[in-house]
Amino acid sequence: MTKEKTSKQLLQEHAQQIADDISNGVRLEYCRECNEDVRKDGPDICSHCGNFIESSGYDYLEDVLDTQYIADEDRNYLGARVLVAFGGPNIWINTQTKTIEAYWWEDKAFAYYENDEMGINDVLAERWEVAA
Repeated sequence: MTKEKTSKQLLQEHAQQIADDISNGVRLEYCRECNEDVRKDGPDICSHCGNFIESSGYDYLEDVLDTQYIADEDRNYLGARVLVAFGGPNIWINTQTKTIEAYWWEDKAFAYYENDEMGINDVLAERWEVAA
């Protein structure tokens, strides 16, 4: 008999998966060059056109729902909170604290990452500089 996971456990797993994706990088599901589908377990090079298919921070941030920038009183960029899920669980990536913040009703879950393999924070810093 298997024990069903609680909503809090599922929320924690979701937050941890996002933290792992940021730490390890994620692969695209399609080639940016030729739009061919690529296998998740396939090679890092598109077999159709030879394009590198590793995701970048730009790719990862393409579909975010909201971005809240964190700056000091001199308008120096310190980090950002990026909303990546909304309406089911609400999930934020906080680049200042390197934390995934997940909320679902009264449940809360947090996961931490050390590496930003795709350069998400660098992309956000660049966007802040352009906007400032």
